[in-house]
Amino acid sequence: MRHSPFETAVGFLVLIAAIAFGAYALSNQGFWQAQQDTYVLEARFDTIGGVTTGTDVKISGVKVGRVSGFELDPLTFEAALKIEIPSKISLPTDSAIRIASDGLLGGSHILIEPGYNVDMFKEGDAFELTYGATNLMDLISGAVFGGLGGKGEAQASDDGFGADDLGADDLGADDLGADDLGNALDSGLGDNSGGEGDTAL
Repeated sequence: MRHSPFETAVGFLVLIAAIAFGAYALSNQGFWQAQQDTYVLEARFDTIGGVTTGTDVKISGVKVGRVSGFELDPLTFEAALKIEIPSKISLPTDSAIRIASDGLLGGSHILIEPGYNVDMFKEGDAFELTYGATNLMDLISGAVFGGLGGKGEAQASDDGFGADDLGADDLGADDLGADDLGNALDSGLGDNSGGEGDTAL
């Protein structure tokens, strides 16, 4: 069976695309970085969201390393990540590490915020300042339902009749005492009696 030049060209392009995709996958997994001199640090999080092996590690938005592995600590139930950093990059021991989102529909990456300590991390050290992944849906739900709850409380406070609207200053013992009440009753009875007498006459 003979193939047209067009079909041959299409097959060649598909082959090139497959090779490029495979090369990208290998690079993302760090096979091409295996020759680099690196050291491994540990970071523990309550939750790691969508972080997996090969997730980028960035400083100021620039990729500097990757996640080389992770496991669950059976004692603390924390996720322990292994962070691979090039040896040419020295990080102060008071540096912070957090799991950041790439966007509403994107994945996650590891963001390192370098500190100011003169002591530097060494192989096997662990980050003390860690911030886990944030659930965007929880934030949105909290903002929506929290806002509605606050508005409802404010509306109820404005429309309601609270203790501040009728306090001790507005109705106190000095304003309506026993003597005032007695005088008012006596005055009313006297007026009623006089009116009945005039009517009889």
